[in-house]
Amino acid sequence: MRQPGIAILCCAAAGMIVALTMVMARERAAEPSATARPQEANPPAAPIPPQCRTVAQPDAACLAIWEERRRRFFASDRQL
Repeated sequence: MRQPGIAILCCAAAGMIVALTMVMARERAAEPSATARPQEANPPAAPIPPQCRTVAQPDAACLAIWEERRRRFFASDRQL
């Protein structure tokens, strides 16, 4: 005959694993996201003037605006 104690022990261990998994999931959901950044750290970019939206002739002001946007775009992953 089989011993019922082994079955009870296995069920108890499985129940504990499920309970711990639920507690860990609840704690993880309550934590703020690691990728969330404060709004002050990266203010919104200035709007692009209409004359800078098309590439007609190089303009120093437009080039500076686009360079700033490129810098903000590529730097966004490094500042997490």
